[in-house]
Amino acid sequence: MTPEPQLEEEQTSRRVPLTIIGWGALLGVLLLVIVVAAHLLRPDIRPLRAPGDTEAIAPVVPQEITLPNNNNRDAKIGIIMTYGEDAEGSEWVLPAQGAAVAAHRLDLGKTPVQLTVANDKGTPDGARDAVEKLKSEGVQGIIISSSGEHIKGATNAARESSIPVIEVYDSVDTGRGVWSLAPTPEQLSQAYMQASQPSTQSIVIAPKDTELKIPQVAAKHAYDRDTDVRELAQDVKKESQSYGTSANIFVSGSAIRQAKIVKELQYAGVTAQILLSPQAVSPIFARTLVAEGGTVSANLTTVGYNMSDSLALQSDDPGRGLAAFLEAVRVMGQDSSYMTLQDDQAFKSAAPYADARSHNAVLAFAYAIDKVHERKPEAVTRVLESMRLDAAQAIAGDALDFTHENPTTAPVQTLHATEQSLGLRPEPSNDQEPRIVWFAERGTRTETYNE
Repeated sequence: MTPEPQLEEEQTSRRVPLTIIGWGALLGVLLLVIVVAAHLLRPDIRPLRAPGDTEAIAPVVPQEITLPNNNNRDAKIGIIMTYGEDAEGSEWVLPAQGAAVAAHRLDLGKTPVQLTVANDKGTPDGARDAVEKLKSEGVQGIIISSSGEHIKGATNAARESSIPVIEVYDSVDTGRGVWSLAPTPEQLSQAYMQASQPSTQSIVIAPKDTELKIPQVAAKHAYDRDTDVRELAQDVKKESQSYGTSANIFVSGSAIRQAKIVKELQYAGVTAQILLSPQAVSPIFARTLVAEGGTVSANLTTVGYNMSDSLALQSDDPGRGLAAFLEAVRVMGQDSSYMTLQDDQAFKSAAPYADARSHNAVLAFAYAIDKVHERKPEAVTRVLESMRLDAAQAIAGDALDFTHENPTTAPVQTLHATEQSLGLRPEPSNDQEPRIVWFAERGTRTETYNE
């Protein structure tokens, strides 16, 4: 049985015995070394690894998750996603499939929960309609696996119905029953400053009407759908050359727009560091970049929580939790009977991209629902707001403390791009399908979480 989550006055020190598969572990470590040696050209970049250069991949916790009170009857969790090409927030459909992994593990533990999906269409009205649909189906909590200002339509509608919400990929309109697993704007601003050093001049490329807190902005380029991105890239090249090695280029926008801009910057011959906004960690960024003729290069960086597969190489609680998640992804990816959340294709198509954060959001609601005696969303909110979860409850990565509206206890870090897979999850069925692994470097743990 999975132990109960930690509440504000209740701390648990249970550690679950784990097992290890030696050769696969050794291969993972060797591949990580290859990533560092072959991909990174800057000597100051050192990825986070498990303590000890030869230490094996963190052993995994049991795959099954059993809720401690076995009070899961009629437990129902809603998930809002965005379908539609280039619709705001649509880049998260594949990462959101991590929720299916959590449901699978709870089913193995004989304490299943029901997941029901709604499409917000990338608009405020669509987001509100999605909440109404999920409310009519009797959900006790809603996970928003989308991003952008349009999700305020969902948070407002959920508050009106007293339904708790966890945002996974954006931090919009939090508080009063709404939590977010994404960094706050303040955390991102501090991390951008850290990532920009030692650069002294920032060239910003961002959508029109976007306000960003970027240090030492020397030039700013606002774009929309009608902007000639190729011409913009040529202007940025001239500016970056005038600033020399101190130039730092910041690109913001949807994953698709960022990818197209990066491709043009590469074609223009820009060699300065390119700092991307967090949407770039979605698989759509890599897919679009390569499709447009660009490449994954060593000067691509972003900021965020380190949820990379490389975290599973650490032998601490976050590493063990992520290793367990990746093992479940591997198992589901090898069995065509497992389906995606939409139930429209086999899960194996999403296995290379399923994200641990959506997995963790499902577990948070599952543990909260397990502790209430009445199936009312208000009761779930009261329990969740005093809950703390970590690897003992199968959380992948760092602990979650829901006494804060942004519960992730991990620091926001600089993340670097590589195409080198660690072999810890299934690869895309198409050998030509690009996939970026984002990993953290040592020495960039910007402590922005307030205990």
